[in-house]
Amino acid sequence: MPDLPAVAEPITLLFKINNSMVSRGLEGLSDDQAWTQLEGKGNPIAWIIGHLTETRGQLLGFLGASWD
Repeated sequence: MPDLPAVAEPITLLFKINNSMVSRGLEGLSDDQAWTQLEGKGNPIAWIIGHLTETRGQLLGFLGASWD
């Protein structure tokens, strides 16, 4: 991975905090539960995490890092 700009350091910290929150939020959920739409509103948690992952990948690309 290429050297990332200094702005990446606080982003890395935010990702670590966010990872912890996501892990705690998913703890004990089955796949079916993760894909259930809560109260018929919004997107399932699994979709939100997929969107979060894609957005992180785009941010890494903007910073010059590749991700597959």
